[in-house]
This record gives sequence, structure tokens and C-alpha cells, in this order.
Amino acid sequence: PRAGKSGFRRWVPSWKLVTGTFLFFFAVLLGAVGIGLWLVQVPTAQAASQTQKNVYYWADGKQMVVSGGGDLNRQIVPLSKIPKSMQNAVISAENASFYDDSGVDPMGIARAVVNMAKGGATQSGSTITQQYVKNTYLDQSQTITRKVKELFISVKVGLDMDKDDILAGYLNTAYYGRGAYGCQAAARAYYDRDCEDLTASQSAFLASTLNGPNLYDPNGGYGAVATKEANTKRAKARWEWILRREVAVNRMSKSEAQKWIDKKFPMPRDPKVATNKQGQIGYLTDLADNYIVANTGISKSQLDKGGYQIRTTFDRKKISELTRAVEKVTKENIKPKERDVDKYVQF
Repeated sequence: PRAGKSGFRRWVPSWKLVTGTFLFFFAVLLGAVGIGLWLVQVPTAQAASQTQKNVYYWADGKQMVVSGGGDLNRQIVPLSKIPKSMQNAVISAENASFYDDSGVDPMGIARAVVNMAKGGATQSGSTITQQYVKNTYLDQSQTITRKVKELFISVKVGLDMDKDDILAGYLNTAYYGRGAYGCQAAARAYYDRDCEDLTASQSAFLASTLNGPNLYDPNGGYGAVATKEANTKRAKARWEWILRREVAVNRMSKSEAQKWIDKKFPMPRDPKVATNKQGQIGYLTDLADNYIVANTGISKSQLDKGGYQIRTTFDRKKISELTRAVEKVTKENIKPKERDVDKYVQF
């Protein structure tokens, strides 16, 4: 009679059983993914991601104010208006393989899911496509369910959308700090210029704010770790890293990167409230709005939805002179504490 297996080997599964079990679970996983892709539809873009502001300009081309279009400061621009330097900086820093990958980073999502399961903070680990999907189609909640949706929708978006359209969508929906959504609003908020006029150095800085504007705005942020000094130090380090990263992934020559590094950090201007329509500015923009409605085919409701660039003939210098003249006359002649009737004087 044949001897039976030893006690140890009797409990060790055969390679056929192991292989069969693995293939079975792999087939189930593929089936689940296939069903998930079939069931999950790319939703309609969130209204918030499409919200824009109207931008008013003085006669000399300087920005007067942005307003309308809801609470978010955003002006959507086509990719042709976003300089290559900005595109290269963001791709190099956020997703160097953007034009070659499938649009998802399963390992990055897995790390985020494990971290959430442990009760820790989430890690991004997301491709540009995933971040575009999150900004455009999903809410900002940090849950496993949202991450799974992000994965499936990103796969579909990556298959159906042109990469340039995804990049433009991401650059126009990302948050750069100072209330600015999209690179056009960010270029105005930090450098008071249109996005298409950004230098490669300024682009590298704006790309650094995507890593967390509260910690990278040199003007400081909220919390004890977001002081002006700490933020400036972080911003300079990230800015230089992005320029060197562009060299490493062949999106900038070494000599050009060194040229920008040798110059100096492109310190942004101090923050200004871009959406303040009080006083003279509010009066002038109301005049412009009334003129547009009366003399064009644009209705008041269309104007209120935002997305227009309104170039006026208002002269900044003359408006300032008028304002100073009124203030001077008011101070010299209008004394409401001495004469009761002066309380009712209006200019």
C-alpha cells in the first residue's frame, strides 16, 4: 500500500489549488471593476466648477475689479492662453507622466484608502486627471466612497477626453489661494497680470501653491505654522525644486532653470481684495453694466452669470484726481458736527 502524506504536507494546499484560487479572485476583481466602470457614469460638471467672474479693466488695461458669477473668483481661459511655462511647471510638479499615463494612480489611491482606514489624514497621490475629476465632478469629502468614484470616473474621463482638455480643465478649476480658482485669477491675485504674460519663474511659484496655498503664500496663512517667514521659506524651496524638476523631466533646459534661480524669487505682491465693488468702483461698474445691457445683446441675467471681460474707457488717473478733489472739498467745507444740514449733503 502507498504511504500517505506526512502530517505537515497534508495541510499545505497544492500549487494547482493556490493558482486556481488566485485566478478566481483575480477574475472576480476584474469583473467587479468592469461592472463598476459600466455602472458609474461621468456626472454633469458641478455648477461651482463652471462659475466665473466678470473682469473689469481700466482704460490702460489694468484690472479694476472682478465681480458677479457667484462667490468664487474664477476666470476660465483656453489652454492657448495658458503659457507653456505654466503647463510645464504644473505637469512637472504634479504628474510628470501626464501625457502618457492612463489618468489614474491606483497605488496613490490605495495609500489614501489605507491612511483613511487608519484614521489618518489623506494623501493626494492623484494624477492631474484625478484632481480634475475631483474639482469638476465630485465634492471635496475625504471618504473611501469618493475615492472609488474618483478612480472609476477618472478612467472614463481619461479614455474619452483629450489630454489638453483635461489639463485646461484642471488649470482652470484648481485652487491657488487668495480666493483665486484657476490660473488666470491666480496670475491677477499674485502678480496683477494676465496668465498668458507669466514668466517661467512666476509659473513655477504659482505651481507651488497647488501643494497647499495656506502654507506657500509668502504673505502668510492661517495657523501657527503659516507665518510669513515660514511660508516664504517653503515657497522659495518649492519654487526652486519645481524649476529643477522641470529640468529632470525634460521640460526646461538646465541653463534656463539656472537663469531663473540666479535672478531671484518672484515675490508676489501683497494681497488685494479683487472683488470689492464699494464706493467709486461700484458706481463705475454699475455704469458699465447698464451700458452693456442697453447697447448689446447681453441681458442683465446673462451678465450676472459671469465670464465676461469688460474693458472700459475709465481713466484711473482722472478718477483718482476727482476722488481727491471731492475729499478735499468735503474736508474743508462739509462739517456735519457744526452744521446739522451738512448731514444731508451728498456728492
